[in-house]
Amino acid sequence: VLWLPSDLRSLVHQMDPDLQQTSGSRLPLEELQRNNIVKLNLPYSSMSADLISEYGAVNISTNLYVISQPWLYSLAWCSGVHSVTTNAPQLLRTLNSPLLLMSPEEYNLMWILTDVISFMLVISIFYFHRWRERGLAFCSDREIKLSNSSYNQIKTGNLLQKVKFIGFVGEYFLEKKLHIY
Repeated sequence: VLWLPSDLRSLVHQMDPDLQQTSGSRLPLEELQRNNIVKLNLPYSSMSADLISEYGAVNISTNLYVISQPWLYSLAWCSGVHSVTTNAPQLLRTLNSPLLLMSPEEYNLMWILTDVISFMLVISIFYFHRWRERGLAFCSDREIKLSNSSYNQIKTGNLLQKVKFIGFVGEYFLEKKLHIY
């Protein structure tokens, strides 16, 4: 039997010292030990893996509520929680192990490798873009012009074609003496 209310805690402890005192609020370790509290019953959002380890080191077990998702149950399991309160026991009882079991070192390694690969990809894209801007092509037999970029050549070429077309149309209308309104 667990005793959760904080009022009359000392009286309850005198009447039945074997009753497990439980706290529903996060308190300093000294106060929990002074009040003979052996369990914490807290919402999952108010605890961290470090706090769970800290309380476990002084034999205070933790119960987190309301955990109804398998991923959250796995997270609590890997954090060292002793028990959980759930609204979905039929879902959680099928889990024989955490969904994704990864040590903190493996987790850090995964993120460091992801960051390094992403950095290398961004640098590669930057150098590829710079290489193309200088007018280099993968397989080119033509003469390379370093002064003009491939993008500027395309824009300039299109602009000259438009100017020539407009000039041609303008000359056509002047020869035919058509009026443009």
